[in-house]
Amino acid sequence: ALVLNHETVPHLKHLDLGQCGFWTYDLFHAIQAGELRFLESLRLDKADFQGGLTVGLASSLRSSFLPSLRKLTFVSDDSETHDDTSPGTSELIDALRMEGRPPLEDVPVDVGRVTDEEARVLGSGEMRFLKHLRMDCDASQLSAFMRALVE
Repeated sequence: ALVLNHETVPHLKHLDLGQCGFWTYDLFHAIQAGELRFLESLRLDKADFQGGLTVGLASSLRSSFLPSLRKLTFVSDDSETHDDTSPGTSELIDALRMEGRPPLEDVPVDVGRVTDEEARVLGSGEMRFLKHLRMDCDASQLSAFMRALVE
């Protein structure tokens, strides 16, 4: 049975699970089961997302699962922890761009290592809800990002 469900937290609006890595699979199941439909803000520590868990997060970012989610914080609290090759960066960016995403308004995010195309998308202004962005890039990705900013 899910601990996070509509019976135990019927009107939960704000959930901060920074540095609680053991909960991730249960969280995704609770979200996808519709147990957190009233959630307005969700804060997660990127450092907890090892082994492709970012893909699980991306698959949970749907308005059908989280119709009230306005703020998603996905950054690392540990300045020493940066998994620049974390799987799921593309999936997370795609989920944030998707028409069926929650009605996001404020998304501080650490995407880690990005491709040229991902850097271009992030710099395009398409995702106006991005309020804080951290990405790791070399000259090619930085150039793509900067070109997108001025286009």
